[in-house]
Amino acid sequence: MSRLEGRVAVITGAASGIGAGMVRRWLEEGACVVGCDIKDSMPIEHERAVYVKGDLSRYEDAKNVIDTAVKTLGKIDSMVNCAGIALLGGLEDLSVEDMQKEFAVNVFGMFHICKA
Repeated sequence: MSRLEGRVAVITGAASGIGAGMVRRWLEEGACVVGCDIKDSMPIEHERAVYVKGDLSRYEDAKNVIDTAVKTLGKIDSMVNCAGIALLGGLEDLSVEDMQKEFAVNVFGMFHICKA
């Protein structure tokens, strides 16, 4: 029996980087995964993986991810928050809109998915 067999994880930022790596690892360990990201798909297709496209800076999208996870897999055991952006530059380089976007994704995105 694999370490995570029978467990269900929601993994944000699943379309690339650390999030995609986490999806791979959780699947290797036997878990079922619901991945989400703003991209059209995640690079991993697996019989125990479901993908939901969504912008977690919007509560409605986060709620859809959670509702889909519960409807499709019956439960959620773990949440892995990997979604995030990093806009590079100093205070003089970043616009107010850039900072609002970064805050919306990195702070409210995690809040929304956990709240949902």
